[in-house]
Amino acid sequence: MIELVGEPTFTDACGPDNEELVVPESTDTIEWSSVETDGVITVTATAKPGSTFEGGTAATWSYVINDEPCIVELVGAPTFSDVCGPDNETLVVPEDTETVDWSQSESEGVVTVVAAPKPGFAFGGGVATTWEFALDDADCIAPTLTGSVATGECVADAPWIFYDIQLTDPDQQSTSTTASIVLTDGVNSETIELGELVDGALSGKLLWPGASVAADGVTPTGWPGWEQLADGTWYESDGNFAWTRGDIDATIEVNPDLAVELSYPPATPDCADGPTIVPTDGGDGDGSGTPGGDGESTTASGVGLASTGFAGTTIAIVAGLVVLAGVAFMVIARARRKRA
Repeated sequence: MIELVGEPTFTDACGPDNEELVVPESTDTIEWSSVETDGVITVTATAKPGSTFEGGTAATWSYVINDEPCIVELVGAPTFSDVCGPDNETLVVPEDTETVDWSQSESEGVVTVVAAPKPGFAFGGGVATTWEFALDDADCIAPTLTGSVATGECVADAPWIFYDIQLTDPDQQSTSTTASIVLTDGVNSETIELGELVDGALSGKLLWPGASVAADGVTPTGWPGWEQLADGTWYESDGNFAWTRGDIDATIEVNPDLAVELSYPPATPDCADGPTIVPTDGGDGDGSGTPGGDGESTTASGVGLASTGFAGTTIAIVAGLVVLAGVAFMVIARARRKRA
């Protein structure tokens, strides 16, 4: 009579070929064996000839093999982007793992991506495993700045550039959101950065190149093409962006660009576009307004007209009186003829 020492151990996780059976080694008195039939493993311990176990000559253990697939979580998903134009699509597919195989195919303008569990694994119910993406090979619509404007305006005797920029870009083709305006006369050139577009739009104003204003942001202190001497007098020069007062071309640049009509704002009776000329001796006394021996000086007071010295308002008033006098004369003449 011998004692049965030891016994088999068995573990089995989901999926095929995941079972683990450990059977004790045979001894001088015990023979260990195992056999698998129809998904069941039977382990037998048999007493060798001349030996018996208490209660018999053999002992058995049975274990059911579990080959059901393991349920795994599908991690990740493909991403797809496609802009207008051919061959502009971007597809990113997750890498294969120990449990999932990823594949992709294209047919009739549609890209199909499939996630498949490897043998011995399965996804839970309701999990998306197939994605379809339609390709867009239509031509891109070019971005435009149509409707954008830039104008020169004289405000409180200072020259300003007012701008209103509108970027139309339905296919997101523009590579910049920074707007600038470029001025050139064919020889000289000046680029002025205006700022960043917000939702494709930007508007505002800036001083004309060469112009300046006081701390109040209104009172003019400088004009293009004018220089101030140490004694406070002004003189016209070729410097300080004088070229911008002539024939210039202007372009709004964002990517795309747009040529716009822009010129230095002319003076008006209410707005001077440069320092005002003021006679220092009251003229030569003959009513002509010609400066006398003391010459003339200029001031940045901002009152009056531009450096031309043209008193447009006064002449306009005088001309108006002449016209009114003429009309009155005609009315009187007609009345006299009628009475006759």
